[in-house]
Amino acid sequence: MKLAIEQNHITVYNTLLYAFYRDWTQANEGFSEPLQKGKDTYISGGFVERRLATFTPKPFEKTEWVFQDRQFAAFERSLRFLSRRGAPVILVRAPTTQVWREAHANDEDFNVRMANYGTFWNFNELLQLDDAIHFYDPHHLNQMGVEIFNEMLVQMLIDQGFSSMKR
Repeated sequence: MKLAIEQNHITVYNTLLYAFYRDWTQANEGFSEPLQKGKDTYISGGFVERRLATFTPKPFEKTEWVFQDRQFAAFERSLRFLSRRGAPVILVRAPTTQVWREAHANDEDFNVRMANYGTFWNFNELLQLDDAIHFYDPHHLNQMGVEIFNEMLVQMLIDQGFSSMKR
């Protein structure tokens, strides 16, 4: 409710009312998504796999990231919450295509800002992935890219002492 009021947009209100209606009428009872939708396969736990897709890189119109102070304020509140509970925090930037990053003139500004919050692993710098081979769109890895990324991420977490993680 709070978020809907903050957004103050008719589409958000309509979606909220529709969700309330579906809950009230129990229209969602017994509903389940198919495991396979087009090229996507749902893997239990919240992961969608797209194995055979590749991406054809093409230049994007030049733009800049628009950083919103209220989003960073909320992010900083989350970091303080975790810190008060003694939870370790490692910020991870998952890989995106080079053509996507190059289209954003201030992409490095985001990296610098994240690094100022603490441990920041930018996998665009840590991995050398090929836009055409390891992605299915400008900012989503295909299954081959996911496997490379996951392998390195898990190993780095283990190296940092998160040894309870399974490979």
